[in-house]
Amino acid sequence: MSHRFFLSHNYSISENIAPPLSSDTFCQVFHEYLPSPWQVIPLSHPHWRCQVITDAPVSTVADSFVKVLVDYRQNQLQKKLPYRILALGGVKNTPANSSDVNTLQQGDWGVDIVEVENAEKFLQSINWDNLIAGRLTEDIFKVISK
Repeated sequence: MSHRFFLSHNYSISENIAPPLSSDTFCQVFHEYLPSPWQVIPLSHPHWRCQVITDAPVSTVADSFVKVLVDYRQNQLQKKLPYRILALGGVKNTPANSSDVNTLQQGDWGVDIVEVENAEKFLQSINWDNLIAGRLTEDIFKVISK
C-alpha cells in the first residue's frame, strides 16, 4: 500500500552554519537521494514543498528523510553537521480541508523536516509533547539525526 508524505522545510539555523535551501533544491535533494521507485513530486504550496509516494514502511521512510538531508548537507559542507536534522511526522486522521490532491488528505502524512541547532529546545518551543498527546504511536514519528 502506497503512502503519501507531504514535506515542509523548517530552516532554523544561521546561514553561517549552512546556506538556506530553495524549494526546488530541497525537492531535488530528495529526488536524487531517495531510493527508486520512490516518487518525489514538487508542489506549489505555501507550506508543503514536495510530496513523496512510496510503499516502504513508515519507519523506513522517516529514517530515510533524515539520512538524505544529513548526507546532502555533510557533502555540501564537507564536514560533520554541527546541528541536528529532524523529521516530525503525523498522519492526517481528519477529513481534508480541500479536495485538491496536492494538499494533505485524510490518510496522508504531514512531515516537517527541521534543521536546528538544539533539537530539544525546538521540540519544547513547538510543544511537541502536547501536539502528540492522545495520538496513536503508529500515527506519528520523530527522528533526530545523531
